[in-house]
Amino acid sequence: MYLIIAAGTLAPLAWYWSAGLTLIHRDQPTYFAPIRWLAGHALREGRLPLWNPFNATGMPYLALMTHGALHPLSIITAFLFPSDSLDPLMGAYVLASGIGAGLFARTLGASRPASVLAGLAYSLSGYQLSMTSNINNLTGTASVPWILAGLRVAARDGTASTFAGGALAVAACALCGDIQELIVACLVGLLLAWDVSGRRGIVLAIAGIAVGGLLAGSQLVPSWSFF
Repeated sequence: MYLIIAAGTLAPLAWYWSAGLTLIHRDQPTYFAPIRWLAGHALREGRLPLWNPFNATGMPYLALMTHGALHPLSIITAFLFPSDSLDPLMGAYVLASGIGAGLFARTLGASRPASVLAGLAYSLSGYQLSMTSNINNLTGTASVPWILAGLRVAARDGTASTFAGGALAVAACALCGDIQELIVACLVGLLLAWDVSGRRGIVLAIAGIAVGGLLAGSQLVPSWSFF
């Protein structure tokens, strides 16, 4: 199922890449692309990207949440694609959005074919693909279905592994820099937790959100200091 979603999601992007084109446009070439290599270089050296010396007379890098440098997919692509191009990173986020939406559909009881359609509809939607112009919003939309699925399953099962999954999903979205999508996803996740397990589900979901926020402290704390 997830292989079908992956193939269908990446097919239109691969068509552009095979033609020698790029997904980088609008805000990407003037803002995100020039500073991506700062994050990639720091991560490959095993350190946090704390400072941007090229903006004005220098300014904190990590405190600017919009780059999403510490999102798990950002770290993975930094090592897999050391050229630090945004194209592999954007492809990873679009792929994650499709697989996450398919997974979320399954947690709601959808059939496999319906879940495949849900994953493709979400990842190839107009809004999702238009956010290739803005990396932090693209990261947020890729993270939302994982939060919804994670909190619902954590509330339903109540096991340590599912609780950890929900907390990690919240942390990943917090690291992306799109706080609006994080708040909306957590609120909807609470409703889903209530739907599946009532008061117990709410408690588990709130605990998962709290732990996820703590896990993302390396990004949230420096950002808050400049709020």
